[in-house]
Amino acid sequence: MTPTVALLLPCHDEAEHLPPLLEALLTQLAAAPTWRVVAVDDSSTDATGELLDDAAARCQQLTVIHGRYGS
Repeated sequence: MTPTVALLLPCHDEAEHLPPLLEALLTQLAAAPTWRVVAVDDSSTDATGELLDDAAARCQQLTVIHGRYGS
C-alpha cells in the first residue's frame, strides 16, 4: 500500500510533551493505514529518543531518525 500522507515530526528535548502526543498520534495512525510519520530526534538530551523508539516499536507506520543538532 502506497502512503497517501507522510508527516515529519521534528523533536528536540520534548520528552515532557511527547506521551500525550504519541498516544493521540498512534491512535490516528491505527485508523489511517496509509499514513506514515517520520520523527526526527535532533540531539535531545532528555528521554525524547527513547520515547520515540518505544512508540516506533509499537507502530510500523512510525519511523525514527536520530540526528545531530541542526540536522
